[in-house]
Amino acid sequence: MSFKIPNKLKTFTIQKDGYLFKFKKTISLIFLLFLSGIIFLSIGFVKGEAIASSLSRARQLDAWVVSEGMILGCTLIPIIIGLSLIILTIIFSSILFIHYINNIDKR
Repeated sequence: MSFKIPNKLKTFTIQKDGYLFKFKKTISLIFLLFLSGIIFLSIGFVKGEAIASSLSRARQLDAWVVSEGMILGCTLIPIIIGLSLIILTIIFSSILFIHYINNIDKR
């Protein structure tokens, strides 16, 4: 069973001579996912405790206590999001590479 993918949904196209040329959108998506994953990781590792401290502070207080759960939550959630975005980047780039290799064999 085969079906046609509409041109709007294709990530890249093959020109008449068999080479893949429209990698621009896919590579920019891969780069954006990787960059956002790195940003989330750095936010989690560097600013996690500061985010928890600013979120738990009540207005007009000079001293407050930040719970361990709040610190862990504000540290681990950005780290998990960043790691999942980097894993998604690896998956997308692997799929793109496999399509590229398969299309080279066809020409």
